[in-house]
Amino acid sequence: MKKRLIIPIGLVALLTVGFLGLNSNTFSKPNDIPVVESHASWVKYYPDIKSLVEGADVIVEGEAQAINTFARHDEADIATYVTFKVVKWYKGSDIKTREQITVVQDGGIYKGVNHKLDKVEIMEPGKKYLLFLRYAPEVDRYVVLTGWQGQFKLGLIKAENPEAKRSVDKDELYKEVAKFKN
Repeated sequence: MKKRLIIPIGLVALLTVGFLGLNSNTFSKPNDIPVVESHASWVKYYPDIKSLVEGADVIVEGEAQAINTFARHDEADIATYVTFKVVKWYKGSDIKTREQITVVQDGGIYKGVNHKLDKVEIMEPGKKYLLFLRYAPEVDRYVVLTGWQGQFKLGLIKAENPEAKRSVDKDELYKEVAKFKN
């Protein structure tokens, strides 16, 4: 009789200690995944919108349609292709000839792990952006200037940059871009 009672009490005690020992973050969000963070030294810093306009090969506004994350050279070098629907060309030689481009971003969720490089935020399908890009004609791909500096997610009032202090009023962003004559 005592053996039967000891086993369930021991099991309850073990389960209680196990649950108390778990980190409170373990169940914080159902979609939490491990994150691998990397850092880089960027060649160029664009201090303001005017410098982004001057430095970009291409400036476009549109919507991220789809993403495809992959290992570039090995599983430590992750990148994401973003299929981007262009609704307006502000600068660039492809004006009026392309409705869709592919933007390559560093990082992304690959095999259940979020690979993050500095402040780069992978564009979200269905969201609208204004992008300052470099064009790589040899592979027919575009990249955001300095990873994140040339990426602005367009809200109702704000144009949000992954680096919060670079976020601006959307109308201010449009005014600066409009100063450029292609």
